[in-house]
Amino acid sequence: MVFYSSILVFIYIAFFSCVYSDEPCNGAPGSYTVNQSRKTGGFVANSAYVKKNRKGRNIPFIASKAEICDFASIYGTARIEDRAHISGNAHVFGSARISQSSRVYGDAWVFEYAQVSGNVQIYGDALVHGNAWVKMQASVYGRARIFQNAVVRGFARVYGNSQLYGDADVGGQTKIFDFSSVYGDAKIGSNSQIYGNAQVYGAAKIIDRAQVYGDAQVFGNSKLYGESRIFGDAQVFDNAEIYGRSKIFGWAIVSGYADIFGRAEVSGLAEVSEISVLGGSSRVAGNAQIYGVAQVFGNEVIESGARSF
Repeated sequence: MVFYSSILVFIYIAFFSCVYSDEPCNGAPGSYTVNQSRKTGGFVANSAYVKKNRKGRNIPFIASKAEICDFASIYGTARIEDRAHISGNAHVFGSARISQSSRVYGDAWVFEYAQVSGNVQIYGDALVHGNAWVKMQASVYGRARIFQNAVVRGFARVYGNSQLYGDADVGGQTKIFDFSSVYGDAKIGSNSQIYGNAQVYGAAKIIDRAQVYGDAQVFGNSKLYGESRIFGDAQVFDNAEIYGRSKIFGWAIVSGYADIFGRAEVSGLAEVSEISVLGGSSRVAGNAQIYGVAQVFGNEVIESGARSF
């Protein structure tokens, strides 16, 4: 009985030792390094590259619990802090800073003064540079590019061939993908989505479950929220507000202080401008023009050639 108990204890210890093994770089050969301060630096696999000075010390800062694995390269005055993990063929250089539990892997590059913090993942062929900051639980992957002063936060995902730049700020559970671009002072949040070849810029704000896609453009000080949709070649700008379940599509243009909500639709070559209001299940189509202080509600339909003001 004692014999079997000893075996069980041995199996128990062996099993949990394997499960909770904390070997750096999954057991790849390598060594702990020394930073220029003479303090112990993080683990660097033999296959990885970290720039050294003449005394064999790290020129970039590698924290004692950080890991540089696979064929990753760290150089310049980059800082790999806390428990950050760099692997694959990733490059981190310039004055970039990777901290907390963030991971950079695949063929991703983080450079210049970019910051990556929190539990972020940067991978694929993604580029993060300039003064960009990716933080919290965000992910950037594919061929996405984040640069200048752009910020990606929350649980946002930026992927595909999309670009974020200027002072753009993306958060919440937003998805930015395909070939879309968000720039200027645009702010995207909640569960909104920007995709296709869509562009959002200026000081536009998009939140809730709003979507912009196709070749649509949203700019100026316009706001989209609710479950509104802007698609096709439509444009929304100035101080227009689109919300509810409204849709703007085709080559439609909405500008001025126009207010569109409910299930209203603007399509074709229609234009809605100035301080017009559309609500209910109204539809404006063809080359109709709504301007001035016009109000269109209910199930009203205004089509080709019509003007309302």
